[in-house]
Amino acid sequence: MQLAWAVDTDLTYSIPQYPGIAITVLGPTQKILEGSWDLVCDEEDCDHASDMCYYYKVPMEYDSDDMVDVVMVGDDRVMSVYTSDLTIIDNYCRGCGQIGCTAEKG
Repeated sequence: MQLAWAVDTDLTYSIPQYPGIAITVLGPTQKILEGSWDLVCDEEDCDHASDMCYYYKVPMEYDSDDMVDVVMVGDDRVMSVYTSDLTIIDNYCRGCGQIGCTAEKG
């Protein structure tokens, strides 16, 4: 699956945080836009003390432009990393996830 910002989820990568381990990309990291209260009352003599004067904007999730969720090959713990940290690799073990191991070559 090719994502909008050129990160291919079908490829395998390495990251500086774990230089000897193969990483697969799950997809874009979900970020949450904080909820907020907006003033909707336009009466000039109102002191805006009532909840009726405000509208609550519900928090929204959106895809990050610069971060992806990844897992180490052979693991299931999800981490978020910057797309700029990803380096495409092809020399890794599908069993243990170690880069350079040839037991189950990727």
